[in-house]
Amino acid sequence: NLRAVAYDQSALPDSNPPFITITVDHQNPHETRMINANGEPETDSTVYCDKDNSIILGAEGGTLIDSLTLPSGALANVSDLLAYSHGCSSDARYSVFYNRSTEIFRSISLASGQTNFNGGKEAQITISYPDSDQNGIVDGTSISEMDLTAAYYSNQQWIDIPSLVDPILDQVTFTTSHFSNFALLGPIPAPPYSPGGSGSSGGLQLGNCGANGSLGFCFLAIFSGIVFLRRKKR
Repeated sequence: NLRAVAYDQSALPDSNPPFITITVDHQNPHETRMINANGEPETDSTVYCDKDNSIILGAEGGTLIDSLTLPSGALANVSDLLAYSHGCSSDARYSVFYNRSTEIFRSISLASGQTNFNGGKEAQITISYPDSDQNGIVDGTSISEMDLTAAYYSNQQWIDIPSLVDPILDQVTFTTSHFSNFALLGPIPAPPYSPGGSGSSGGLQLGNCGANGSLGFCFLAIFSGIVFLRRKKR
């Protein structure tokens, strides 16, 4: 049941390629698709140091297509096995602010353990998102597609990456100098309301009360301010 599909440079299926040559090697497969131990779709592909590597990836049975380009010279070894899964570690997943999450995660790693690329090389990654009714809102969320950004997980936090959103293809593209857990996230929530603003000397900032367990102190500060004002009036 093996079949070949050609894609153009925009990762769209090419219905009429000039020709396709297929070599089937049962002993040394170039690419293997599976459901990993976490129940997530995973694609394992062989990548090489002496050539540019372009990989088209997609979840089994799905229509969303991702792509990854790893440039020549990025690897420390002659070749390596790249694992690309549609998921991420549980600590990374649960550290996303609930109103930023699209539940679109990717985990990318090399079997050798290499994370950073040689010589400042960068990989280009394109991740697709669902918008089945084309209303500009990521399916299952209230997040506008134009507010999406890619992010990577490091030191128990998500760090945004400069990204390019393509609302026609429903894709987000970015570059990275290392492999990690990645996600598509919505915008950072607005900070809590602070009367007077952070730059006002007369404003009382209520937004940070309780942020670090100091709720009681905040109430004490407010109460003290009221007492001070009354005494001043007298």
